[in-house]
Amino acid sequence: MAAALAAMGNASLASPFQSSSLFINPATLAGMRSGDVYLMYNQLYPGIDVGHIGQGLISTGWPTRYGSFGFGVGTFAASGLKNERTISLAYAYPVHERVKLGLTGKQLYHGYSVGSDPLASADPVFRDGTSQSTLSLDAGMVLSLSDPFEMALAVRNLNAPDVGLTSRDRVPREAQLGLAYSWSGVRFKATADLAYRAAEYGTFKDKFVPSVGVEKSFENDLFQLRAGASPWEFTAGFGLKFGRYSFDYAMVLRRNLVAGYGNHLVGLRVEFGPGEEKSRRLTGLPPRQDKS
Repeated sequence: MAAALAAMGNASLASPFQSSSLFINPATLAGMRSGDVYLMYNQLYPGIDVGHIGQGLISTGWPTRYGSFGFGVGTFAASGLKNERTISLAYAYPVHERVKLGLTGKQLYHGYSVGSDPLASADPVFRDGTSQSTLSLDAGMVLSLSDPFEMALAVRNLNAPDVGLTSRDRVPREAQLGLAYSWSGVRFKATADLAYRAAEYGTFKDKFVPSVGVEKSFENDLFQLRAGASPWEFTAGFGLKFGRYSFDYAMVLRRNLVAGYGNHLVGLRVEFGPGEEKSRRLTGLPPRQDKS
């Protein structure tokens, strides 16, 4: 997940139209105005003695007259325990001036660090190996209901892929509905999301997570302040933009963790390719109107 999205309470429309959003909703790629490369690192649970746990991702995307393409790799590593990797290839297309659709194909890898532990090595769970990989599919849609109002819907892990070693271990299907309203005159955005995770445990109510987020831009979008909240988290962060370079930071505080210093995400985006208006002509999007 990109740092800007995390800072606004995991908002699916926090920073649309850049390559990192392919991990949340591939349809947002259809609005890209230039190519980019994005890198993110998330240090999980610093200050808690649980070993090193971290997440990272790298993504790239580029718009063409035939649609927008994206590629990304996401990783998760818990030192001495487990590592996960997701390789994603996405495609998105604006089927209408106000409708964008997208698909992502993913290869999921889960590996366990048995090492020289004789008890773990003898565990029947690892009889046929210590890793598993499988394929998964995401789909998304973005609707521009009006110039300042957008709605997004994404379904991730449509096929609920099985990554179990000897028994079934399905990756839960997820759905996320997002709304965003932008006041261009004051450079302010508000978002609201509802996420559903079809886990095999927990009550029906536990599977829904609502969240809200806000972003205020200053100095012609050179600096942004962000904040968000859900029933379990409080988030905040900022963004800086220097020409084709953007830097984002997010802090995530969880209610159920009284120790530690929260999770911290940093992201760097580098744009390349044609400018915005040339790219919009290339991809068939209408010229952007200045509403400020």
